[in-house]
Amino acid sequence: AQDGSRFCQSPSLVIRRALGISMSTLDTARLLVVAHDAMDKAVNLLMRSQAGDIQTKGDRDLVTDVEVAIEHLVRDHLAEHTPDVGFLGEETGAVGDPSVYWVLDPVDGTANFVHGVPMCAVALGLVHDGQPVLGVIDTPFLSHRYWATKGNGAFRDGDLIAVSRSTALENSMIALSDYGSGEGGTARTRASAKLDRAL
Repeated sequence: AQDGSRFCQSPSLVIRRALGISMSTLDTARLLVVAHDAMDKAVNLLMRSQAGDIQTKGDRDLVTDVEVAIEHLVRDHLAEHTPDVGFLGEETGAVGDPSVYWVLDPVDGTANFVHGVPMCAVALGLVHDGQPVLGVIDTPFLSHRYWATKGNGAFRDGDLIAVSRSTALENSMIALSDYGSGEGGTARTRASAKLDRAL
């Protein structure tokens, strides 16, 4: 969850009720449709775009023109259809209600995208009272979409998915990622390497 100080004003309770948002519940079915529509727009833009201008935010932490364009496109779509919900974007920051807000990573795996590696994704989530309640992730170059809402299961391309029921480590598959970019990346990479050696 993000600190509420990163957000500006909280919209009216009247709009909140009209949208179906209360302090205890969200109309996640309706909001999931909005999220899918936003994702469709983001994927369409990503698939027909080149990386464009590439800037460096930190160690192996890149941002491209297309990411900024996707973030503006998605933010505008969400503001139109869910005006009472805040927004937190990786590239443009936070605006709106800090108690219920969308979170967007316009391209998760920028370095891969820049180098033509298909392992990248657009990731959109919804946070309510500090808890994730909805998420949609699309891997455009692998032609898969994943989504879930709290309490209603997770899906890939419309098929229900679930974690393995294995309870034994020797019967499990464990994948570790490179966490070397961004703030604290070096420490996370060292911890990952330590865990890798332990396994």
